[in-house]
Amino acid sequence: KTIPKEKLTKSTLSLKDLVCFDRRPGTAEREFRRVIGINNNNVSSTDTTQPEHNDAPRLFLLQHVNNSSVDIQEIEVQIGSSQIVIIPDLIAVMTKFSKIPESNASSRDSAATTQVVVNEDIPKEFEASIERVDSKSTSNTKCRVETSNVQFVFVDLGSISSSLLPTSKKSTLTETIVLQGRMEATVDMTTDRAGVEISKNDYKLDSERLEIYTAKGANLYHPVQLLEPIQFSLHCLQRVDKNDGGDSMDVKFACLAPVYISISMQNVALASAIATSLSEAFFEDSVAEVEVDEFCSLSEAETSKIELLNSALEQVGDIDDLNHNRSDHPNDISAHDGNPSKQTKQMLKLRATLPSATITLINDFQGMDLALFKLTTTHCVFGGEVDFPVLSDSESPLFGCNVNTSVLAEYFDSTTFKWENFLVKPWEVTLNCSRSEQSRFPSDRLLTTFDIESHQCHVSFSEHFLVSVGAASRMWSVYSGATRQATELVASTTKDDSNKQRLSRSMAAHAARSLITTLPYALENHSGLNASYSIGEEHLQLPSNSTRFFQFDLFPESGSGGMRNYGQDVKKPRAVTVFVGDTEICIADIDREVGNRHAYFILEYATYIFTYVVKRGNSTVLHLSSQVEMYNLSSLPFRIAIFKDDTSQDLGHLSPIKKEKRKNEIREGNEPLSSHAIFGFPAPLISGFAVDSIENIQIQLIPVTNDNSELFGTLIVPPLQQLINMTGPGKDTVFEV
Repeated sequence: KTIPKEKLTKSTLSLKDLVCFDRRPGTAEREFRRVIGINNNNVSSTDTTQPEHNDAPRLFLLQHVNNSSVDIQEIEVQIGSSQIVIIPDLIAVMTKFSKIPESNASSRDSAATTQVVVNEDIPKEFEASIERVDSKSTSNTKCRVETSNVQFVFVDLGSISSSLLPTSKKSTLTETIVLQGRMEATVDMTTDRAGVEISKNDYKLDSERLEIYTAKGANLYHPVQLLEPIQFSLHCLQRVDKNDGGDSMDVKFACLAPVYISISMQNVALASAIATSLSEAFFEDSVAEVEVDEFCSLSEAETSKIELLNSALEQVGDIDDLNHNRSDHPNDISAHDGNPSKQTKQMLKLRATLPSATITLINDFQGMDLALFKLTTTHCVFGGEVDFPVLSDSESPLFGCNVNTSVLAEYFDSTTFKWENFLVKPWEVTLNCSRSEQSRFPSDRLLTTFDIESHQCHVSFSEHFLVSVGAASRMWSVYSGATRQATELVASTTKDDSNKQRLSRSMAAHAARSLITTLPYALENHSGLNASYSIGEEHLQLPSNSTRFFQFDLFPESGSGGMRNYGQDVKKPRAVTVFVGDTEICIADIDREVGNRHAYFILEYATYIFTYVVKRGNSTVLHLSSQVEMYNLSSLPFRIAIFKDDTSQDLGHLSPIKKEKRKNEIREGNEPLSSHAIFGFPAPLISGFAVDSIENIQIQLIPVTNDNSELFGTLIVPPLQQLINMTGPGKDTVFEV
């Protein structure tokens, strides 16, 4: 739309949808094929701050207004709920495709040049073409960008390739890191058209909801929050004034709500793999070309040019001396503009305010789920100023900054499943540092000072914290070593194909990162009865003499993904329900049951079932057993049978525990997690073995030897009340077999 009388032009561009697919050969089986599209994933239902944008465009809206009467341009961009998928190998192909080859020497020689011709007869006269400048002094451009709910999905190249292997499971999903949020940015630029002597740029960025989380698959399943939604404001004012001899930039940042960050070792490894793939996609090809050109043989013409250059460099010393002598005269004229050279300087000012920030470190390698450390900073205020001197390589910038904050730290005790204070009291600290000219003594040397004002710091920790940190450090070393060895192997086998190198390195990092040896929780059934259990809405079977590993689902708070909470921060207890026949056994919070006494339940026909929770290795294990369990502390495995109603019933093998321990230590759960090393008698066969009964248990022991000798013996366990009377501190009872 054009209005000639008002010298006004308005333009509008609306884009409802954009179809952009990855159709390269070999990508047909990938989950992520659409690169740009509509974001169909809604934000968390707990978000009540999201305004309604019924008239917002689906994908993109651009409005441009040009008012030539006052020389003002206004640009407004509205971006709807769009999703942009970032695939590293696709970016590498696009970068290589769009790369402009460098022109050769002949094209450079024939290229047009611009010359300034000086009349030798009259030195002060120049032949030049001067463009007429409009009489208007300044021009103004305003730009405003508003987004609805934009998603940037960063895809791990290793998980994409691993999911396409013939041996991989179909349930393998591609790992991603999602940056999502709503923001509003404004830019106001004012420029002096006469000679760009003065310009002012004003930048503002406001975020209503910005979050980061990990997810799997094209539908972003199993989201886990890294950064809870935050609100912040960023203001940057840049001013360039050549008349004043310098420019300045003032940056202010303020966070409007507390910040919660949850970082795990898996997240760090995933982010590192994605960052490496992206950096290789942008820079690897150019580096490879430079390395190839470095070993090319030189022609005779190039050799002669290098020799001429070498002889010319020998005369640099004389030229430098001549220039140095000329610089001693104060009346020298600049060769660029004919005026005395102006000293330009740059100044940068920074201001930041953060009300509260909490960072939680988690060890989730090899299937673990264990918090390590939590750091909380409150009332953090930062101010700094950097003064860059005259453009010179010999001078260093001057700076000054100050930081004031209060720090509180906690560590997670894996034995009690609680947060314990690492810093007993909040630690208040103030830091001031500066680099400036000396004022006390006449000297050209700069003075750098650091001033730290700290209150008393009270530290308290246990050996469990050191053990957890040491285990995490060893796991990271194993992961780094495996990734490094795989990278070196790939580099030696695929030297000529950069794409294969990139894919192989990403797959190796994904394989090392995805190694799972156990899960955080487990159920073991040694009761001799088939059972089942439910976690939330899921109902699963638990046969006798079996072990089932599992983990609890995460529940979202204010973000799109589930938040990892531990210890006192857990808002919803981790409950497990076990079903044995018609009996329902409810464990309200499995973490709080660790180390508690055995709980018993009476089933039909006077059958007893016992439950207890122990911490073994990296897992929290809920045991389901009868009133009798057998542990093998000898060096031989045994085959066990029990006599019931004059018949012998084979129960299976009882393997020896590798490390010999006392029975009371084993009861505390220090033995390795192995079902065949802990033998529970079936509850129905020993239902009469109770305190008010005189029934005993007859056990047949058959040692398993290399010579297959047919040895067996019978162990008669006395009635339960008599057996209780025989036990006590320091008492050892010997039974004849």
